[in-house]
Amino acid sequence: MYSTVERDKQAWTSLLAGHQKALSDLFLAYAESLFNFGFVLCRDKEKVEDCLQDLFYELWQNHHKLPVVSSGKMYLMMAIRNKIKGTFRGPVTANMTEADDLGMPVEMNIEDYLIDQEIDRGKQAMLNQAIQNLPIRMKEVIYLRYFENLDYTDISRLMNIQKQVAINMVYRAIAHLRNYSKPYMETLSASILMQLALF
Repeated sequence: MYSTVERDKQAWTSLLAGHQKALSDLFLAYAESLFNFGFVLCRDKEKVEDCLQDLFYELWQNHHKLPVVSSGKMYLMMAIRNKIKGTFRGPVTANMTEADDLGMPVEMNIEDYLIDQEIDRGKQAMLNQAIQNLPIRMKEVIYLRYFENLDYTDISRLMNIQKQVAINMVYRAIAHLRNYSKPYMETLSASILMQLALF
């Protein structure tokens, strides 16, 4: 039985060899994750869907030119990030690098992440609200670290920042969440924030 990493490598190798089923396998494995990540970046569902369709179309059209990579998922996440950044110009691009009030996607299903901690719906809503109040780059790094379970090396590569910067951004994001939770300590348990702080 293959591990997720082995299946990822096999699908990518098959794609390079021109097997169309590999493209379908990669889409089924990562489309939801790529959509959620794209939505965190621009909060425009239709644009993210268009970018995602374009990405997979271009993958097939150029499969013979694609590089050999250690992680197809990482390649796809970098590709969707670059495609979204390239698609949006003007004010939306500026919002991707500045603090703003864009929220986490409703489709991101934060409930699945929190259910293991048996946190009730009210606390889930409070955490979601706290995350929505983070600056966009902090939302991005929180999404990558805790929803995609990427390590800091992968996050730094994906966001094109130094590893220590990624670590600092996560700590600052957690500090923001702690500050946000102070007025709501009866509703938003500190244990949620402790769970986010685990490495």
